[in-house]
Amino acid sequence: MDNPLLNQRLQFILELDQLKQVQRQTLLLDSSRRENSAEHSWHLAMMAIALAEYAPPQSDLFRAIQQVLIHDVVEIDAGDTFCYDLAAQSEKASREAKAATRILVCCPLRKQMNCDRCGKNLRQAPRRRLSLQPPSIAYSRSCTTSRLRAVPGNSMASPAPR
Repeated sequence: MDNPLLNQRLQFILELDQLKQVQRQTLLLDSSRRENSAEHSWHLAMMAIALAEYAPPQSDLFRAIQQVLIHDVVEIDAGDTFCYDLAAQSEKASREAKAATRILVCCPLRKQMNCDRCGKNLRQAPRRRLSLQPPSIAYSRSCTTSRLRAVPGNSMASPAPR
């Protein structure tokens, strides 16, 4: 192939495949295993689509999807940093900036998303920490035969029947 831009983008696509190998601390809903970073990013993108109607009117859905799909790409090199690992948190920004420099050089969205500073922009934005316990819910693989239901004693209400 004699198309350097296409070759660069194909290299980026191949690089992204490594996100499947980055294990996160988060368990799947059925607690069978830990989620990987590719699954995490995909799930966030699907949530952005599913919840788009609740976003402020000026929200840019396409931009939000771009952000959630690329926000953890640096974890290919830097790994997922557990939020309660204070030692790892102290080095997180430098690890992710180094990873962004290497990985995002091939990113086709680099100019639109200002990816030369992606690691810094996405990682150093202030985040609010919520002190909520995750809801205890019974997990079902089929949305058509049964629905997620609150576990008795949990304050989360069951979804309305269809």
